[in-house]
Amino acid sequence: MTGADVTALGLLCDSWAAYEACRAIVQREGRVIEVDGIPKRHPVDRIMAETWERTVSMMREFGLTPSSRSRVSALKSDEPENPFDQF
Repeated sequence: MTGADVTALGLLCDSWAAYEACRAIVQREGRVIEVDGIPKRHPVDRIMAETWERTVSMMREFGLTPSSRSRVSALKSDEPENPFDQF
């Protein structure tokens, strides 16, 4: 993992935390709120959807979704194969 990977992983964690914070608010207050007697989509619900999209996008970069895992390939090691690994 490089320094850039660590930064990207930190951003993924921040995005996930923001999603969870929004989710808690929406669960507590609901997806629809009343503004001047008119039902409207809770603004945090929109933010929650945006943070979810950002989180999933970053999860794909790290191979953390089922579909992205199927496309991840490991790099071959430069170390010689150990014949005792099979035991």
